[in-house]
Amino acid sequence: MTVHTIDTDKPSLPRKLGPLKSAMGEMIADLSKLYLTEGGCPDYPAFTPTEEDHQAVAEHVRAVTIIAGRWLRKVGLVVSENALCPIEMTWFSDGTFLETVDGWATDQIANAARAAADEIEDAEGDAGDRRWDERRV
Repeated sequence: MTVHTIDTDKPSLPRKLGPLKSAMGEMIADLSKLYLTEGGCPDYPAFTPTEEDHQAVAEHVRAVTIIAGRWLRKVGLVVSENALCPIEMTWFSDGTFLETVDGWATDQIANAARAAADEIEDAEGDAGDRRWDERRV
């Protein structure tokens, strides 16, 4: 077995990345772009989140899973090209992560969004009831 060491005193020349590292680099770059875009990485406000806040998080989860899905497809292609046996590429499709997350995790976020909307509706209804009671007095 050959052990490679890196001499940190000498500048190294850029070398071509292998396909898996290249795929990972592309995923990191895509995630960075998503993070830097306006609305690309939502955060919950300090106060009670609204339905729209929850929906923004669900969209963010979907966007991240799409990026991860592209990475997974590239990994599957590399594995398939290097395997000595057949590889079922269905499990490496672009939509694998999205299909797993959408409808499960995003459904839970949708539940939170509905609860937030219901809470706001209830609060507005209570305020309307109080205004009606004050007018009657």
